[in-house]
Amino acid sequence: HGRRVVVLQAAEPAPEFAAAGRVGEAFLEWMLTELAARTGACLAFVGQLDAGADGARVDAAPVFEDGAIVEGFDYVLGEAPCKSVFDGQTLLIADGVAARYPEDVALAQRGIAGYAGVPLCLEDGRVLGIVVLLFRAPITDGDAVLGALEGCAPRAAAELQRVRFERRLAQSELRYRELVESSDDGLIVFR
Repeated sequence: HGRRVVVLQAAEPAPEFAAAGRVGEAFLEWMLTELAARTGACLAFVGQLDAGADGARVDAAPVFEDGAIVEGFDYVLGEAPCKSVFDGQTLLIADGVAARYPEDVALAQRGIAGYAGVPLCLEDGRVLGIVVLLFRAPITDGDAVLGALEGCAPRAAAELQRVRFERRLAQSELRYRELVESSDDGLIVFR
């Protein structure tokens, strides 16, 4: 009871999420704020998997909590409900999520009752990240919550891909600038 797993097919973005005049990080922050307002979630975040030396960690950023965008956080994936979402499933647990996942102590510490998450997939089906909504009260309208998440997922995936590309480009430009500035030799650029 209360647990519903749905495998997403290619969803059409909700018109308001598709047409929002923001891009990249600004869009993701706006989207989280809108999702929380529409669904009553106390916490909403975009998560990306970081498989480092100490196992799989989730980098949660941006994060919306209790009415504002706040600093991101990270956590060990372990047996958290997000694991199913990173495996490509949409997950809704209307009530009792902290009791079902006792090893995810942050759920109990924050008083979380309900959980909803959707994968952000690339065109080839690989999961790029996730969007998660957390609720202190049980979720009473699961269909509305899932509809909101599924409506934003295509655009959120595209914007997350944009953010990743922009970060890689900025890192590349910084490395190039450092190389040029530290070089004692002259450089010739051919066009």
